[in-house]
Amino acid sequence: MLAMLERGELDFAIIEGVFDKEKYPHRLYKKESFLGICSRRHSFAGRTVSLEEVLQESLLVREKGSGTHMLQKQAVAARGYSLDSFSRHSSISNFSIICDLVAMDHLITFAYEPISHCRNDLATFRVEDMEITGEFNLVYINRSVAEPKADLFLATC
Repeated sequence: MLAMLERGELDFAIIEGVFDKEKYPHRLYKKESFLGICSRRHSFAGRTVSLEEVLQESLLVREKGSGTHMLQKQAVAARGYSLDSFSRHSSISNFSIICDLVAMDHLITFAYEPISHCRNDLATFRVEDMEITGEFNLVYINRSVAEPKADLFLATC
């Protein structure tokens, strides 16, 4: 999307995660909590659990390069672990498929909190001492063109 902005194909884009904030003008759109997601039947549902408990689980993550993959990797690394520290971890590029598999009760994932409200068969859990938030920013190149449109977008949201 950043390349599309640079080519003038977009006036602005909502970017989740990390980008060069010195290079691109931007405005914060919103911050969201990044939580554990599991089946409603999973023993973690609605609980706060230790990282050691979470590491015993099979984890589904988004593909490398996605913002959610990076958030998860950084959060675990900040505590001295890696994704390889999980009992098992697999990467899938389609979040709908991840949700389907997690709902089957054998896997967990991490995602933004609103994801858990989209389906009745999913629940959230928190990990002790691991509060994670992610940013969504309106990013643009041409201030004079994009800022009025961004203002209108923000006003309607």
